[in-house]
Amino acid sequence: MLLRRRLTFLSRWMVLCALWLGVATGASLAECLGTNLLPELRASDPAGVDAMFARADGVPNANGRLWKVEKSGIPASYLFGTFHSGEALNTITPEIWALLEGSRIAIFEVELSEQQAMEERMAADPTFALDLTGPGTLSLLTDDQIETFDKALSQRGIGIDAADRMQPWLLAAILSFPACHLRAMSAGETPLDTVMANRANALGIEEAGLESYEAALDGLRRVPTETLIAALIGVPELMDLDEDLFRTNHELYETGRIQAINELSIYLSERFQPELDAAAINSEMMVELLDVRNRSWMPRLTEEVSRGGAFVGVGALHLPGELGLVELLRAEGFTITRMDG
Repeated sequence: MLLRRRLTFLSRWMVLCALWLGVATGASLAECLGTNLLPELRASDPAGVDAMFARADGVPNANGRLWKVEKSGIPASYLFGTFHSGEALNTITPEIWALLEGSRIAIFEVELSEQQAMEERMAADPTFALDLTGPGTLSLLTDDQIETFDKALSQRGIGIDAADRMQPWLLAAILSFPACHLRAMSAGETPLDTVMANRANALGIEEAGLESYEAALDGLRRVPTETLIAALIGVPELMDLDEDLFRTNHELYETGRIQAINELSIYLSERFQPELDAAAINSEMMVELLDVRNRSWMPRLTEEVSRGGAFVGVGALHLPGELGLVELLRAEGFTITRMDG
């Protein structure tokens, strides 16, 4: 199901999980082309696409990547929505880099030291990433799903028997990125969040995280495995559109149409497989992957922006909505102003 496209916004630790598996290398970003699907969709279903964007725009703070956070008597902070890929570096303006480089502290979802700790645990404890005792993921799949599952994994250099023993959250990490982009990252492409954290460190700016890697993984662990599988591979017709879907979401991100990424996933899922309740699956996943995590971040986030001078870079889908970070910060008495439009 296209719902998996939103998992690219979770965090850079998902990229590390996939790279830990040693996916096939050698692809360059130039080979990861893809075509924006929206022109074709507008031509074939203009009313449906208009309705999709209307639903998106009806969500509070639906649009915008960069927000100024202010309160009387303290320096301003900045909230920036990221896209967890290396290609997103091309969308970062000099203004955004200047805000990061002039900050007192740079805050991301998971700090670099936590990434290292997770890698070390993976190397030392096979049961962290693998389920060596349970019935395996394949036991939860239909024959048609196994065929789709096998195809998607083969494109990523992973055998289905090995995948059968992987923890569901690790499978989500693998399938959340198109195969070409995984290969590009394994060949050395660095996700935007990591580049930003490294730049902050190089300049002597304090770097901090809003959660541990365990807390980040818990968001996926709380989603029932059956729901996760439905979200990842529920619509086989979309598997061949991976690069096109990534390109479409990337261009929506670059233009600040953040909530539209979420609504597009529901729209396409309903179009290709209307018997699935895509909206319900979306809601179930987003409560755990976004809402719960947003609330858990607030004590640390509020503490730092209350001191001023913070640059906060988190997955862009954490910003919109009544339980998005923009509204949660407003509820704490901060004035939040969109800076990019």
